[in-house]
Amino acid sequence: MMENLLWWHWIILGIVLVAGEVIIPGAVVVWFGLAALVVGGLNYFYPMEASLQLYIWSGLSLGMLLLYRALFKPTAPITSVGQSQSEYADIPGIIVAQKESNRYKARFDLPVLGDREWIVESENGLPLEIGQHVKVTQVHGQLIKVKGV
Repeated sequence: MMENLLWWHWIILGIVLVAGEVIIPGAVVVWFGLAALVVGGLNYFYPMEASLQLYIWSGLSLGMLLLYRALFKPTAPITSVGQSQSEYADIPGIIVAQKESNRYKARFDLPVLGDREWIVESENGLPLEIGQHVKVTQVHGQLIKVKGV
């Protein structure tokens, strides 16, 4: 059977592998399929022995896969989960009540940590007034620090 590897065998294998990338995601199988298509094209114009075809296919597959990995390195997604400071920075709000020294109740335009009203603290210790516009500067657990605008 190995002696009868014809160019169209490689073309069919290439099409099946490239189409298989839809079923098996991960950008790996497609490179094996493209290598098979190249070997099929080479074998059409320059007929060669089956063992040479397999060597060329193996080398092309590995080379294309390594080139892909080198150029398009998969990176870990950058997320701000657990880092509320960056996610909620600069959300505007307004002071609606004074609670205790340097702590106030603020209502925000967008939900902060799932709610629009929170007890906040002045970032720099300066007093805030009811009705004053503020922006979120930091979130420490459930304590939100704001500064006046």
